[in-house]
Amino acid sequence: GINAEYGTKLREQCLRDVACYPEDLIDTLRWFDYNWAEFEFSYVSRMCPVKSTEELYQQHVTTILFSETTAIALKDDLISDEQMGSYDPVLMLAIPRLSILYGLEQEDGLLDLNKDPSCLPVYFRPHIANLVVVKESLDELTSEEIRVLKHCLASSLDPLQTETETETDPERETEGDSGIETNNGSETEGEVLETEHVAVQRREKLQSLYLAVSSIADQMITNHAKDLRQMLQHTFKMNQNIEPSHDIIMVDKTDEIRQLTRTFVVPSTSDDTTTEERDVGLYSCDDNNITQIRQEPPIWVPDNEVTQCNSCQETFTLLKRKHHCRYCGNIFCQSCTGKSAVLTFTKTRSPVRVCDGCYTQYNSLVAAQGEPSTSSLS
Repeated sequence: GINAEYGTKLREQCLRDVACYPEDLIDTLRWFDYNWAEFEFSYVSRMCPVKSTEELYQQHVTTILFSETTAIALKDDLISDEQMGSYDPVLMLAIPRLSILYGLEQEDGLLDLNKDPSCLPVYFRPHIANLVVVKESLDELTSEEIRVLKHCLASSLDPLQTETETETDPERETEGDSGIETNNGSETEGEVLETEHVAVQRREKLQSLYLAVSSIADQMITNHAKDLRQMLQHTFKMNQNIEPSHDIIMVDKTDEIRQLTRTFVVPSTSDDTTTEERDVGLYSCDDNNITQIRQEPPIWVPDNEVTQCNSCQETFTLLKRKHHCRYCGNIFCQSCTGKSAVLTFTKTRSPVRVCDGCYTQYNSLVAAQGEPSTSSLS
């Protein structure tokens, strides 16, 4: 068959000039690459879940919709930075629900129903009929009612328990009271009852729209729970106000590292080297002259500057990962950072990863100063 034909071409090429590749051989190599990729994909897929390119694209597109929705909701004060920072569980429902409204409001957006259904994110395609109904209902609402609906979706409140500003406007109530005094009583009472009836109908419409949007989002969360968790996790990371940590100082420039670590790299011939000079730069695990416990966080060596473990000199690979010692800032392998200790300069009082050299040195300094040891084996 076709496999035997391609195999014959590849064998014949082995006896020819390796610098010359005919066009039919190039097609054969392309065929081989494609089939090999398909084999790898099917083989790995049997051992662990693997997403195709289209599935990843759909997940990324939906994450963009969630992220844009979150940014607008933060700007409109529908959700707070505190909720984002604490991973408020309410947002796990609020963000997908609000994304439906924001997506339908945008012209030529990700949820533009005028496009072909295949252009919509795959997570929303089973709900196209319901989305059309929601879109038509949204067009009939006022801006104030849409604001109330978004607030209810963001906080999981029943619209029947909320009132719009037009219903609670003091000026409208004053005008209504004066109208009762000047106009005919029966006619005024009829107008008031009619107004209240219309208001109730509007709130009931808001509630039905709230339930429709919530139903679409909740079904999407139920049917694609794992994907939604990943997309929401990325959404939180992209929209959080991340403050730089004072415990970890990352240095990206090699020149800065060399300048900061000069006192360790270049041996000093003077006996007047002070403790303050030794404290500049990376902390030395093997320096027996250090008599005080470090009180400031170390400077971490960038990952791209190191290819071998600082202790056992083993080369890092895909399986042999890099780990920073929280006490000296150097990079070690898993085996050489198997111990932990509670350090004085960390914000939390929980044990953190340290290398073997720092573990021994830290315990010695703690014992010398008469403090209780807080180090342990991982």
